[in-house]
Amino acid sequence: MYNHLSKQQVLGLKHQVARDLAWSLWGPALFLHPNPYSEIRQEHCFPLDRSWLTEIDQDPRKLLAYLKVKNTYLLGTYFEALWQFYFSHHPSFNHCVCNLQVSDMQRTLGEFDVLVSDHHGQSFHIELACKFYLAWQDSQNTRLWIGPNCADRLDIKFHKTNSHQLPLLKTDLGKQACEPAFGPSEPIQQLAIWRGNAFYPSHWLRANELEYNQLLQELGSRANILWFIAPKQLWLSPVTQDKKHLKSFSQIKQDIAEHFQHRQTKKPSTLMLISLKYDKDNQQWQQHEALLITPNNWPYGKLAESALTPLRPCRPPL
Repeated sequence: MYNHLSKQQVLGLKHQVARDLAWSLWGPALFLHPNPYSEIRQEHCFPLDRSWLTEIDQDPRKLLAYLKVKNTYLLGTYFEALWQFYFSHHPSFNHCVCNLQVSDMQRTLGEFDVLVSDHHGQSFHIELACKFYLAWQDSQNTRLWIGPNCADRLDIKFHKTNSHQLPLLKTDLGKQACEPAFGPSEPIQQLAIWRGNAFYPSHWLRANELEYNQLLQELGSRANILWFIAPKQLWLSPVTQDKKHLKSFSQIKQDIAEHFQHRQTKKPSTLMLISLKYDKDNQQWQQHEALLITPNNWPYGKLAESALTPLRPCRPPL
């Protein structure tokens, strides 16, 4: 799997926003998109630049100012903004256009996440996706990968990216839309870059299963483990936390119970529960394991049944 930076190297960065940038650019892929759009090409296209990353971590004001004027409310748009900052500010690139819409004058057919060219004259069209999926075996005994809010499914997203978003560049309207961005240039190289996490059954559970999850109980019995419920903006990269923000296993179980009890009148959100261990070398509490805690009725909706929403062709190596 494509992975330049290890978890420990990312945790060595001081600022969360720098960790998010590093993990987005050079962390592990959710999966490698099949050819001809494979991210494996990124290794020589966008090589790891440790000195640039260190400069950002030492003084993240430029990055924070850039993000402040972007729509970063959703994790997906935050992820896109981090990549856009890289293409707009790293010295390897000389031109970048983001979120360029393709239209036939009556309706929008789609948009290009990033169009960018480097100093070697190479042009790129890049589609970005930051997704979190839970493994689910439906009533047809079909393995599905469903998003935490049951409004997203991997096979559907993969099919849209592979059959519509990336091929859009090859259409007449797509070519017309990107001409002002590139002008006469070399052939445009296309990449699909996926980040996020795939939670297998051992790493997600319903709220009423807290007492029965083997991994959770094993971690909860350790004296050197503390706990943290991560807000959505901290789902992207490994986290560090001050001890004052962390809780014991019994305390965190109470917080989880209250989260779901107080939201019985509306659909409660899935929680990311993170266990942390103290690292003596860095003198900080660092992320150890991440688990998702879902409502008791998860999964719900049509996407949870392949009989109701048939599978799209999807063969990512998960």
